[in-house]
This record gives sequence, C-alpha cells and structure tokens, in this order.
Amino acid sequence: MKPKISILALLAVLLSGCVVSTTENSDPTVTPPAAPQSAATENSPAIEEVPASETPSPVVAEEPVIERIVNVKDIARKTMSEVNGILGDPVFTEEINFAMGPELKKRPVTMNHYIETLDGDLGRVEIMFANDKAVRVRVNLIGDQYNKEDKSKNLELVGLSGVTLDPVKKKEQVRQSVRDVEGFYLIDVGDWLGTDDGSILIVTEEEFK
Repeated sequence: MKPKISILALLAVLLSGCVVSTTENSDPTVTPPAAPQSAATENSPAIEEVPASETPSPVVAEEPVIERIVNVKDIARKTMSEVNGILGDPVFTEEINFAMGPELKKRPVTMNHYIETLDGDLGRVEIMFANDKAVRVRVNLIGDQYNKEDKSKNLELVGLSGVTLDPVKKKEQVRQSVRDVEGFYLIDVGDWLGTDDGSILIVTEEEFK
C-alpha cells in the first residue's frame, strides 16, 4: 500500500524553495548624499566683524590756528627800549611831525617799523613813540591774513580776541572801530582801498588819535 503524502507537507516543500528571506534581499538603508555647497558660499571670502572699538571715528574739521603777530597789551605805553626788547630792533625808523592834542599842534615823534618791511615801505608793525612812549600801534595785514568780511576777527592777531567792533552803519563802510575798550581810547580796523589788505590801529589816548 502506497504511503499517503500529506497535501500540507507537499505544499510546504514546494513553498520552501520560493520563499526568499526578507533579510537577504531587502535593500540596505541608503544615506542620501549631502547637498553640495553653493558656489557663492565656497568662493566668497569670509566676512570679518570689526569690533566697535576699532570702528574708525568720523573726521572732525579742525579750526584753523590763528598765529598772533603781536600782543598789543605788552607794548602799548612802553618805552622804545622795552618795545625793542619784545619785538627786536626796528627794520627802519622815521622822524616825523604829528598833529596832536586839542589844538592839533604838530610835534616831533619817532615812528619805528618792526618785524619786516612790506611793499610801500611799511613795516609789519608800526609804532609811534611820543615822549618815549608807544602811543599808536598799527599792524598791517596782507592778503589772506586780513579778514575783510569779519573785521573783529582780525583783532585776534593782536591779542584782543574778546573785543567786538561797533556794527557797520553803511553798506559802503570800509572801517569799523570801538572806543574805550581794554584801556585803549580807540581800536580801529579798516580796508586799504582797492585791495584785499587792511590794518589794525590801536590808539592809547585821545590826544594821539
């Protein structure tokens, strides 16, 4: 009698050759490649942050330095010897007659020119001595040295930076002055007509105006 083969056993044999292990045939996990860096990131230079302490400060324009020519307070009413000790020997000297006093009587005086000689035989600083005292001081200013628009500004050149001249009364006025300031009878600043130059005049007493 032939042995009976179980139908279930036969099916098991047939299926055993067809079943594939999921472990053997399953695809391995694939890690996706990293995204390439953009050309701009690879080629661009690194940007350095500048510390606040190294940030350049804004440039501030400096006020021009005004070089004083003379301090009139140091020489007014001084003797010729004292003035020469301050300004040095005069570049040249004149003996002239000057009308002074209420009667405008002419009297002999000495006019010394100091520091340097300008065009027209003028000294940079002219000082008139009466009775051996410096009673009139004139400082001549040339070109850019003279401020034609703001005449009071010129007084810084003679040590009178705190003085303000009286306002202009007429548009065509070429001189400005002030009286009885800083111990002087008159302080006057005026243009030289037809030029960009001018001068400062300091008079110690009324009789020498």
